[in-house]
Amino acid sequence: MPAHFAVFNNKMYFQAHDSVTFRELYSCTSSYVCSMAKDFYPGDSGNPAGLTVLNGMLYMEAKDAAHGEEIRRCDTSDACTVLEINAGAAGTSVDDLTVFDNKLYFSAIVSPY
Repeated sequence: MPAHFAVFNNKMYFQAHDSVTFRELYSCTSSYVCSMAKDFYPGDSGNPAGLTVLNGMLYMEAKDAAHGEEIRRCDTSDACTVLEINAGAAGTSVDDLTVFDNKLYFSAIVSPY
C-alpha cells in the first residue's frame, strides 16, 4: 500500500512496492504515469519515509547498504545525496522531518541504539 506522500516538482512522490521490488520511492505525474523514482537499496527495502519539501529539494529518511538509514536530499532530476549524520552502514534512526521557519528539523538516534 502506498504511503508517505509529498508533492514535489509537479509530481506526487510516495513509498510503494510491487511484485519485484521492496519499498522504494515512486512518483506519478499529473497524467497518472507512475514509476519508480529511486531504488535506494537494490535487493532490499530502502523504506523512504517522512517526505518533506524545502527550498526546491525533496528530503526524506531512507536506507541503503553503505549508509544505513540517513536523510536523503533529492533534486528535480531525482538525484539524491546522503546527508550522513553517523558515517557507515550502521546509519542513524531519523524521524519526524518537519519544516519550520525555512529550516529542516528532525529527531535522530545514532546507532547502535
